[in-house]
Parts: sequence; C-alpha cells; structure tokens
Amino acid sequence: ALCEGEPASLCGCVGNTFTAAVEPEIPVIRSIREYMLSLGALASCMTGSGPTVFGLYEDAETLRRAACAIRRASCADQLSDVIETAFAGEAALSS
Repeated sequence: ALCEGEPASLCGCVGNTFTAAVEPEIPVIRSIREYMLSLGALASCMTGSGPTVFGLYEDAETLRRAACAIRRASCADQLSDVIETAFAGEAALSS
C-alpha cells in the first residue's frame, strides 16, 4: 500500500487489542490518538503495550502541521518526544 502511494488502505490493518486495557488506566493515550485523528491522521494507534502512540498521515505536509500542533497542545507536557517521519513513497524505499 505504501509503495503504491495508498497509505489510506492500511487504516483497516491498524489496531492494538491491548489499547482497551491500557486507555482506562492512562487516558491521555486516547486523548492523543483522538487529537492526531482530528489533525488529519488517517489512523492513530498505541504501539505494543504502550505508551507510544503513532499516527499515519497521507502526506508530509499534514504530518508536519500535526507535529507542530501536538508540540503546542496542552497535552505536550505528557509527551516525551514528538517524532516527525515523512514517508515519500517509492523514493524512500529505493534509498
């Protein structure tokens, strides 16, 4: 899907069954996931057993805007780091 430039087709594959157990104990995880979605993420999910949360974005500009907004957000003090990673389709795979 990424090689074909269709990241949205991955959204149905994004999930973590452990999220339901962790979010009631650490509600900021849900807040961050929902905030990422409101900022244009195609999908947002907690990784592993937490507390890392990622968002899948359609393009680098949407990702950059979201990363800037997350850094300025009221929940930013609960984030240890906001990492921007832009995926440039096939060009990124060929390098």
